[in-house]
Amino acid sequence: MLATPLHDALVTVWLGVCAYSDIQTRKVPNALSLPVLAYGVLAAWMQGNWPAAALVVVLVLISDLPKRLASLVSILALGLAGFFTWWKLGLGLEAILAQGVIVIVWQMWLSGITGGADAKILMGLVLIY
Repeated sequence: MLATPLHDALVTVWLGVCAYSDIQTRKVPNALSLPVLAYGVLAAWMQGNWPAAALVVVLVLISDLPKRLASLVSILALGLAGFFTWWKLGLGLEAILAQGVIVIVWQMWLSGITGGADAKILMGLVLIY
C-alpha cells in the first residue's frame, strides 16, 4: 500500500477540498475527481493489481453503453478481473473484494444513486488503499 503519513495527509487535504467544493456548489469538478482516479489506476498497476486497474479502464470505456448492456459487461469484466487476480496472480480475496466494491460503486453511479464525482473519488480511493 501507499500509506505513509505524508501520503495520508495529502489525501485528507484533497478530500477536504472536495468536500468543501461539494458543500459550496453541490459539484466536485473533474479537475479534482479525475486525477485521483488516474492516480488510483496507476497505484494499483504499480502494486501488481493490474486487473483492478484494467477493470476501472473498462468501466470508463463502457459508460456510454445502454444501461443494461453496460451492467452486464461490468459483471463479466469483474469475473474476468477476479479470475486473473485469484488464479493467475494469486493476490487473494482482498484484491477481489476491492474489485467488487469498484463495480458496486460504478453500478450505483449507473443507476443514479450517486453522482459521477462521488463514484470517481470512491473508486480512486479503493484503488489507492
